Amino acid sequence: MDGKPSNGQDSHTHDLADVIRSEKAYIEDRRKKNDLPSLSDDASLTGICFSGGGIRSATLCLGIMQSFIKGRIFRRFDYLSTVSGGGYIGSCLTSLLSPDKPDEAQEVVGVDPENSPFVGLNESAEYAGKDDTKLNVRHQMHHLRTHGEYIVPRKGILSRDFQRAVGTLFAGILHHLVLYTLLLFALVSLIHFILLAITEYPSDTGDRLGRSASKPDSILTATPFLRELNYSENSYYKITQKTLDCLKADGFSDSALAQLVYLQDRGFFRGKDDFVATVRGVLPGLASDDYDSILMYAGDVEDSRVDYVVNELKTWAYARIGEPLYHMLYGGFSEKKTAYLFFFIGGVVWCSIFFLRLRSVRNRIYDPKSHAFEQAKSGFNVEDHFESRYIFIFNWASVVVPAVATLAYGVYHSLRLANSSYLAVLFLPLAFALGGGLASVVLGTWSKSILPEWDRVRRSLFNAIQGAAFYGVVLAALVPVGLVLLFSLSYFKLKFWWSLVSLLASYFVLQKKFDPKTKTSKVMNVLKKPILTLLLLLFVALTFDWVSAFLLTSVYPKFTLVWSPAAFAINGAPLIIFAGAVVVFSLLGTMVNSNRISPHYFYRDRLTEAYLKTDARITRSDPHQRQGMPLVSVRNSENLRLADLGKNNHRAPYHIIVAALNLQGSDELNRKTMLSEHFIFTKNYIGSRVTGYVPTDRYRGGETKLARAMTISAAAAGSAMGYHSFWAQAFATTLFNVRLGYWMANPWLYCKSDRNPEQGMTFWPWWLGKELLGRFTARGRIVNLSDGGHTGDNLGLLPLLQRRCRVIVVCDGEADPEYGFESFNNAVRMAFIEENIEIDIDLTAIVPEKNKDGSSQLSKKSVAEGKISYPKTADQDPSEGRLLYLKASINEPAQEVPVHINNYHKNHPDFPHQSTGDQFFDDAQFEAYRALGEHLGKQALAEFETLKGWQRDA
Repeated sequence: MDGKPSNGQDSHTHDLADVIRSEKAYIEDRRKKNDLPSLSDDASLTGICFSGGGIRSATLCLGIMQSFIKGRIFRRFDYLSTVSGGGYIGSCLTSLLSPDKPDEAQEVVGVDPENSPFVGLNESAEYAGKDDTKLNVRHQMHHLRTHGEYIVPRKGILSRDFQRAVGTLFAGILHHLVLYTLLLFALVSLIHFILLAITEYPSDTGDRLGRSASKPDSILTATPFLRELNYSENSYYKITQKTLDCLKADGFSDSALAQLVYLQDRGFFRGKDDFVATVRGVLPGLASDDYDSILMYAGDVEDSRVDYVVNELKTWAYARIGEPLYHMLYGGFSEKKTAYLFFFIGGVVWCSIFFLRLRSVRNRIYDPKSHAFEQAKSGFNVEDHFESRYIFIFNWASVVVPAVATLAYGVYHSLRLANSSYLAVLFLPLAFALGGGLASVVLGTWSKSILPEWDRVRRSLFNAIQGAAFYGVVLAALVPVGLVLLFSLSYFKLKFWWSLVSLLASYFVLQKKFDPKTKTSKVMNVLKKPILTLLLLLFVALTFDWVSAFLLTSVYPKFTLVWSPAAFAINGAPLIIFAGAVVVFSLLGTMVNSNRISPHYFYRDRLTEAYLKTDARITRSDPHQRQGMPLVSVRNSENLRLADLGKNNHRAPYHIIVAALNLQGSDELNRKTMLSEHFIFTKNYIGSRVTGYVPTDRYRGGETKLARAMTISAAAAGSAMGYHSFWAQAFATTLFNVRLGYWMANPWLYCKSDRNPEQGMTFWPWWLGKELLGRFTARGRIVNLSDGGHTGDNLGLLPLLQRRCRVIVVCDGEADPEYGFESFNNAVRMAFIEENIEIDIDLTAIVPEKNKDGSSQLSKKSVAEGKISYPKTADQDPSEGRLLYLKASINEPAQEVPVHINNYHKNHPDFPHQSTGDQFFDDAQFEAYRALGEHLGKQALAEFETLKGWQRDA
């Protein structure tokens, strides 16, 4: 048997039991090949986990595996569950044991000391010529060692490895920045078009119908509100001693300087006009040149970096935010009282209509005929469904109605009147929202007092409408404020941004210097995410402002001055830019596959070269012809399909590759804090609890490759990072194309059709938008997958617990310098909450004590044994299992630890928990981790002698 699903299981399934049953056929075959008892004689399953942690974990697990193979332990594992870096070496093993030809046609490769390519396969073989060179342990181990720096093996700036890395990053970043820029051009030009549509012309340019005797010099002269918002000369001014000295040198009289002393060191934050008015009040009789001199010297302020940033922010807030907003609000209320009243009454009526219709929503909730559970989406809840839909309609309608009314009023008003306040209409939606808010409060309070039935559903609906009305008031106030804010950022000079960046850089440097356990450090850590989010929002606002300034100064004037009529230039130029940006954006978004320009393929190719291929050195027929030994490939599994794992061999454990199905924006989550679910790739099935499982030979036509699964399982950096995700991180990684994750076909759709959901045209900006905002679900035709560690279970333990393995060995090589066992704790908690499986284990002996200087001592042990309690199920009785936990640590007694491990630890105190960001292992580092893994494996071998439930060789 080949272990494929039987005819009865050849369709999509949501039942994990179907998946597990299909695996038994392969396990039966592998036991037979390894001369082990069949499942009928010994139904106890065993499994081993290789944790995440990049090449650090891969190399540590390699050493553990070598010890287990030498001790004839590894051959007894039925399952191998890998995550991230553990999947590097796990996939290497699986590919080595998935040969193209059957055993009879080639040398047997297995998991015994004699035939393992990591331990003893042809270990006595010498180097040979090209035709006589075959896979052996020397070639395989040499290949792994020379690929310790697998991402960029040759670091020379002109090397092929370095240039292909640069090319991958540059192309993807450029494409995403182009899309972002086009989106900004479309958004900014649309806003310009709307603002121009509701703004009147000054008298010298005619009216909206184009009746004008003269053509304006530029769009700025035709629309003064844009000039005011973008190009104010406001800055902050201060008369200092240096100002007085410079003016005295210019010939100012002592009496004039004496008057200016009264203004010394007083900051003027309302801008140029306010400063000039104050100076004129003190010195009313000066010539205009003298006022210009005072302006020049008073504007050249030499504050400290902190004072400079603070004073610039004050001036910006007073002159560029406060003044326009005051003019908009006060001018609108004083000149358009009727319009404000009309919108206010409209808001009252609008909200009252929705309040009166709440009864029909309540009736639908209590009507059983409306509860279509079979057709409902995942997570369907009757009350939540109808209430959320009603509130959703109310929210959107409450945005669209006042927006359209404001636009219509503004256009009508600007066509007929030429001298009104041009920005006042932007506050009309606020009047509408205030009316709706008042109505919601009055009607809600009144209803609570007079309605005979005041049940929970009615209370929920009333409170939701009131909350939505409050949101409406906040949004209506933020829109004009946001517009003024966006148009005001051109005020700041380069000096300001450089000073701000310097201060923030100092903050992050200082934050790292504090002891992480102090209160100061904890506060700074709490502030890190909000500060990063604010910085990203600032970046978006600045790019908006720069695009706006570019259009206003360099693009729109070309329409006015070159060929177009004035009226068309002012109205049509933004619309043409908008249409052009949308067309180009759509073409690029459809024609360029964002999966293929991500670093995923670069990462996949480097992992393939390191772990799915084997290069061997060969001798020359004439050794004197040229120096050295060239390389030839003796194995290449880059195109090995998952469906073909173990084919022609059946000696490897059944490999479960764990990835994360990202669900940050979904209502399908069982683990609210983890924001993801386990997604497995195996020989027989691919899928998750949320999406269901599809036979591997049906999923994507059976063409999913081991290289793809290995890479996705190790996609640590990206827009979706499970419980590490937050908006600023998702936005930045998507914008700059740091996206190792991958969009793949949704397995759930296979229950309807065999057609690959990935086929056909894909509008990639839609999916990039989900990444940008961190809104992932499992309801689309493709789903987002990333590093299995993002599930919180960076060990791959949960899949083996779900299979009720009698013995499980966990090899934990993740970076954990504080020995907090985060991933193990997560896995134990998930097992209990989701599967009702309890794990009882004592890990205190693994945690090293601290010396007086704060450095860590050695661990007392590196291996711990625990008990697994499996619950009763519909078809199984309660049972007990054993868990053997191996932790990357150096344990006592020190003299038993290999000397080169101790020496490496002395030179590198953070060993064996060096950062996962270090994916460039030199020979010493590679051997230190491999040898430590081998040392841990030897300690674990002694535990197997007394391990309950372990079937030992005779």
